[in-house]
Amino acid sequence: MTNNLVVLHITRLPKYFGPSELRKYIEQFGKVHELYIPKSKKTGKWKDSAFVRMSDEAAPLVASTLNNLLQFNKIIKCEVLADNKRLFRTSRYLRNSTRASHEENQTIATIKRVTALNARKGMDFTNSSVRKSLPQAVRRRKHNFQKRIAAIKKTNLNFRFHETDH
Repeated sequence: MTNNLVVLHITRLPKYFGPSELRKYIEQFGKVHELYIPKSKKTGKWKDSAFVRMSDEAAPLVASTLNNLLQFNKIIKCEVLADNKRLFRTSRYLRNSTRASHEENQTIATIKRVTALNARKGMDFTNSSVRKSLPQAVRRRKHNFQKRIAAIKKTNLNFRFHETDH
């Protein structure tokens, strides 16, 4: 009895097949070592595919049994993946750390690029248009605030706004 493990890729699963149901269903054929069903980032529900790691003796039987099987109005497809060495490890351990470092590197590169571009243009943010537009923004906020107070005073004649000086 060999201890080699292979990965089955099961697609077109019914939407009610969660990990526990799928595990119970496949364990009829042999021991399931690992089971992974990805979730949708948008909805948080299970996607319609799964990856199952099990012994290479039971995998062809499971693949032939599950392939083209009609369950809950869906035809399930199942195949044995050829190269499965790092499938589970990559998805669990490496993806988050590499993604975070990649985003961090992109952010650093963007900051360097923008800084170099601004240096070439001779921009100085201490005297830029951002500083000039600040009084304009304050005037706009004061105007909107006064309009709100006027609307409240129309509906409630006894309204008094108490300003606090900071």
